Formats: sequence, C-alpha cells, structure tokens
Amino acid sequence: MSAFCDVVASADSGAGHPGEVATYRCAIDDFGTGRAISEGWTMLALREAQAAELASHVKAALKPPALGAFHGKAYMRRFREQYVSVLQALRTALESSEERVAVCTLLDQQWKSTFKAFAARVIPNAFTNAGAAIDDNASALSHLALPLFELQRHAHAHLAHGGSTTVEIDADDVTRQLVNSSVRAQGCDIPALRVGRSIWEASRKLNFPAAPSLVRDGLSICDDETSPLIQVVDLLGNFSTAYVTVALGRTSKTLEEKRGILDEVFGDLIRGSDFSGVELDGDSDIRLKETGAFTLTFA
Repeated sequence: MSAFCDVVASADSGAGHPGEVATYRCAIDDFGTGRAISEGWTMLALREAQAAELASHVKAALKPPALGAFHGKAYMRRFREQYVSVLQALRTALESSEERVAVCTLLDQQWKSTFKAFAARVIPNAFTNAGAAIDDNASALSHLALPLFELQRHAHAHLAHGGSTTVEIDADDVTRQLVNSSVRAQGCDIPALRVGRSIWEASRKLNFPAAPSLVRDGLSICDDETSPLIQVVDLLGNFSTAYVTVALGRTSKTLEEKRGILDEVFGDLIRGSDFSGVELDGDSDIRLKETGAFTLTFA
C-alpha cells in the first residue's frame, strides 16, 4: 500500500478524468445473521447499461409509493409480486451483461477480525506515508476499505481486465461521516471519499490489477432509499440468508416465503448448492464450520 501516497498526491490532478464514463456500476450492502455470528456483504457489478435498466425497473416497481423502498428485513407479503419482479429484473440484467458479479459472502468472527486488523494497520500507515494527520476519517476509511477490498477480489476474478466503475455503498453510522469530511495531506484538503478512491486504486494496482479503476468521485455512500441498486443487493442478501436458513432446517412462514421467491427466480442456479460448510447456531444464526468465508454466487 505504499503507492497510496502517490495516488493521494494526484487525487486532485490527473487521476481520473471529469466526465469519464464508467464501464460498470457496483453496489455493496452489508448483511448478517441474527446475533451477527456471521456477517458479510452482498455485492453486485453490472455493465452500465444493464445497471441503468435495473435501476429503472426498481423505481417502477415501487409505484404506487405505498412500499416506499425494498428492504429484505421489512418484507411485506402483499407486495410479493413486486419483490419477484425486482429479482427477475436482476436476473435479466445479469444474463444480458457481458461480465458481472453477484455474490453474497459471509465471514466468520475470526476471519472478520483478521480482515479488520489488516485494514486497521494499512490505512493509518497510508495516512502517515501521505503526510496526513490520522483522525476519525482513518478509522472510517478502514471500515470502508473492507468491502472495497472484497469487491475488488470478485471483480478481479469475474470482470474483463480494464474499464472503470462507480461504487455505491449502503451508509452506516461509521461511513456516513465520510460524506462531507476531508483529509489534509501535503497542504491540500482532499475529500475523504476521494481518499477512499485512492485506497481503491492503490490496492487494485498491487493486489487486483484486473479489477476496474474507480472513476474520480465515483465512490458514493448512499442511504438505500436513494439507491435502487443497493435495494436490490439488500433483497439478495436477506433472501439468500433465508434460503440457507431453511435449507439447514429452520423454518417460519416469512422464511419460507423469502426462500420461495429466491427459488422461483434463481432456483436453477442455487438449488442443490453445498451448504455443508455452514450450520445453524440457535434460532437465527448461521455459523461457518471452519474459519474463512462462505460465498453464494449468482453469476
């Protein structure tokens, strides 16, 4: 990550071009099991045209506005057909996008702690190398870096080499503070999210060179109500958790309905998946049997 300081130095000059058209649009939402024994992210990457069509479909499916926004935890049975419609639109987008990523990844506590410790070392060191004061933004950027690194790993494996992207991440109490914050480095005030872009670029160049570059000002912290793509990944993560929970033996009317919706749209892709690496822990948690991550892939 020593390249971070060089990327930060050019963040307001040549890195990224205003008006640059993104090849991809990515969305990230966190999700977890009942007591957060396992937590992770749902991630989506689509070509720009397919992402725009999907976003338009989500907005249309919300009319009339009684539903407000799509939230997996707030699932309402009377709107079942809208949920099905949105997931079917996601499948259409995945099938018509030349390269794509749609994954749900759960990390166990040990792996999550290792991941966090790595970011907690890398980001402050990057601030120091760049001549920037380590402040609350460093902690928030460490938190933000975790899903960015995971997205890069999947993008490196599944997207075409080259191209560029934007990334939308669902806001939480930590990342929301980055929206209007700045970092002072080498005599310049740099928007904190542009530093996040610099972290992306430094990591990409060193670890995941086939992942797309992040366009200037292409990193956004969004409330899910304002991002149709985050609403889609919210549903995918929540319904996937229900699918696995039922497959492991726990059921309820709501879990069965969510599982049924996911099976209706993606059943031919995930039916028969190997869940031997996970197990139920109590009434509402999924535990990984071995240290690492469990990933459900849809494309």
